[in-house]
Amino acid sequence: MKTSASPKGKEITTGKADFTMILPYLNRSESVKKDWLSALISSGIALSYTTALNIAVLGVEAVERSTFPLLTTIGMVNLLEFIQRLDAIVVFPLLITVFFKVAIYLS
Repeated sequence: MKTSASPKGKEITTGKADFTMILPYLNRSESVKKDWLSALISSGIALSYTTALNIAVLGVEAVERSTFPLLTTIGMVNLLEFIQRLDAIVVFPLLITVFFKVAIYLS
């Protein structure tokens, strides 16, 4: 588990300790291991697919240099000069995810 200091002087932990505080509030605690494993596998597949797509479109050097390579990849989409600027479709779920992570962490 990694720890680092925050500007407020509190200790921030990253790792599975953040979500273990949610376990007592689950309705079916016996299915936690199965749900955790399925979430881990599906997120691993999604990350692998996204990384392979970014490398295939941009190349290794551009992916390494880019802060958000998925936004660069989506910005290159141009279907029939009609479907363009799909950045909002990527940024909106990203903002929702950040909102829920902050809400869980601060609660």
